[in-house]
Amino acid sequence: MEKGKRIYRAENLFYRIDSAAERNGFLNSIRQGFKLVVPVFIIGAFALLLLNIPIPGYRDALAAFAGGAVFNLFLFIYQATFGVASLYIVYAVAYKNAIRISKKQHAIQNHMAATTALGCYFVLIGRDFDALGQYLTVNNVFIALLTAMSVPCLFFFLQTLFHRLFKRQYLGGDPDFTAAVASIFPMAAAGLLFASITILVNVAGFDNLQQMFVTGISYPFQRLGRSLGGGLLLVFLQTVLWFFGVHGSNAFEDVVKANFEGGAGVSKEFLDTFVLMGGCGAAVCLLLALFLFSRSKRNRVVTRASAVPMLFGINEIMVFGLPVVLNPIFFIPFLLTPVVLTLTSFAALSFGWIPTVAAESSASLLFWTSPVFVNSWLYADGPAGLFLQLFNILLGTAIYAPFVVLHDRLQKRKFAAMTDEMTAKVRRGEKIFERVEFFTRTDHLYGAATQFAHLLKYDIDRGRIPLYYQPLVSASGEVVAAEALLRWGLAPGAYFYPPLVVSIAKEDGSFDELTRCIIHKALDDLAVLNENRVKKIGVSVNIQADQLTNEKLIDWIVREADGRGLAPDLFGLEVTEENALNEKHDMQGVFERLKAHHIGVALDNFSMGHTSIQYLKDHIFDYVKLDGSLIKSMEENARSREIVESVARLGKTLGFSTIAEFVETESQRDILKGLGCGVYQGWLYSPAIDLARFIAFADFTNGEEEPEIVIPGI
Repeated sequence: MEKGKRIYRAENLFYRIDSAAERNGFLNSIRQGFKLVVPVFIIGAFALLLLNIPIPGYRDALAAFAGGAVFNLFLFIYQATFGVASLYIVYAVAYKNAIRISKKQHAIQNHMAATTALGCYFVLIGRDFDALGQYLTVNNVFIALLTAMSVPCLFFFLQTLFHRLFKRQYLGGDPDFTAAVASIFPMAAAGLLFASITILVNVAGFDNLQQMFVTGISYPFQRLGRSLGGGLLLVFLQTVLWFFGVHGSNAFEDVVKANFEGGAGVSKEFLDTFVLMGGCGAAVCLLLALFLFSRSKRNRVVTRASAVPMLFGINEIMVFGLPVVLNPIFFIPFLLTPVVLTLTSFAALSFGWIPTVAAESSASLLFWTSPVFVNSWLYADGPAGLFLQLFNILLGTAIYAPFVVLHDRLQKRKFAAMTDEMTAKVRRGEKIFERVEFFTRTDHLYGAATQFAHLLKYDIDRGRIPLYYQPLVSASGEVVAAEALLRWGLAPGAYFYPPLVVSIAKEDGSFDELTRCIIHKALDDLAVLNENRVKKIGVSVNIQADQLTNEKLIDWIVREADGRGLAPDLFGLEVTEENALNEKHDMQGVFERLKAHHIGVALDNFSMGHTSIQYLKDHIFDYVKLDGSLIKSMEENARSREIVESVARLGKTLGFSTIAEFVETESQRDILKGLGCGVYQGWLYSPAIDLARFIAFADFTNGEEEPEIVIPGI
């Protein structure tokens, strides 16, 4: 019992820390900025891998092939990615940081702040422009990150100071040009400040800030040498930098070349082979732990994408995609695992189980891109190295395992909390008739919406969008149709608020794909529902009014319905009234085409507003579903009863049926029946239920057979 309480308290502590990190805009801008440059790192890493495949004579053969054209192509790709990686990082992180400060996703000032950061980074490089190239590589990521995080803050602070001077000026009638001109003063002032920093660095005897940084971190390694202490310090510092998004291996490249490259003892080759397997943090161990212990769909996607690259030491997909960067849950194992593996590897080295120097015959093939297991065999020139590497992988996996399980649990809690927050905002927006957007936000909900959209798109692409069905019951008590309702979630029975799903699908641009998936599923279920059924039951699907103007979507719906060979008039579309029908489009022609193919058309959420009456005047509907607010207020409000009666009478005149939604009590049903409304939908009969339970309910209600599944409330 006491142990369980301690685990629960520890989990809650991690949850609070993780949630605070997620909501911290400063940390989020770093993480999001690095995500933008992940493709650059991956492309560059693969180019480097293709230049250095560990096969005897491969590099010479590649250099000779086609006159060296292929070799030069891979080299050019590497130089265009890793060769100028600091510039990518400065701009991407500075841009995300600027969004955080300005609180606007799309603003010219964000680009101006990021451009200012680029200029300040060049200023920090110093006056030695002949050696410019060496200061643009990933070796300088640490200085690049400091610049990216500080300059936008400075830029917007200075812009605020100078705002009074520019706020009444509007140059040339172009707001973007005006904003750009208004950026001159903060840009120049930031440049002068960073130039002053460079001058101070020069006075201290260094060419630039990067050289000062490298000199400072090199000092302890010069004293420790290739001892266990030197190896532990190097691994520790590299891992810490990686955790904060800085390419630790490259940031310490100059230190490694001077103190650890080649030779005996704790060398670069030794650490790459037995400690940094798969990249920083012994990433192969994390990969295996995720494969074995994670049940998260999102984690599995990242794991599959990372698997092959990581065997060759390319770990950026995992580090930035999971992410490990700035993830407090993985901080302990990410730091602890390489430290522990350094100790076990050094012990094997001390006891003579593996050679103190890489096998001379294989030394030229040992490179950081050498695959796991291959590199250990090459290092020891035999199975001894392979056994040590396998032992380290299993040990590292054991260290990561409990944190992977914890990450799964906290990921669910955190995502559920943010989904609840998004749902509350959508519900609030519905009350005031205001559309809520998440992809224009600059806070933690932007990331939550992005993750939500990714998971939704993943299931859309695989046709895994569940539908529930709510019965439509006639006055005689028979089930005559059903409305298909979206019930998507990450676990059976735990579905998300449908308007939230629709809202994010619209913002993400996947709403039409979602609609196609729903219609495809509904048509499949319709065939199953009516198999061997004497009295057929129809199914309707909601469609947004503005989607009726999408000719490709309408063409697809017609083809899908015709291709099923269904009985006529069993499938219908319920047009929601939230968006006004486009009067410029030939809506009458669309409706007539649908009806010609025996696809019913209904008007959902009908009220007595001008727009609703206009719809009935201009378009032909098979049936109209009354707005739920009319039904709920009907018993106390005589006017609501009059409206319902008027619509029912109008339906008889114009040739459409009237359906009442939200029927929850027998008294409501009896009033509706007396007013001429003969079809009902609501909890009085059944909530929305899955297909199997709906079939059982329909069979029982219509007297065809006893139900196999008990329906709540029946």
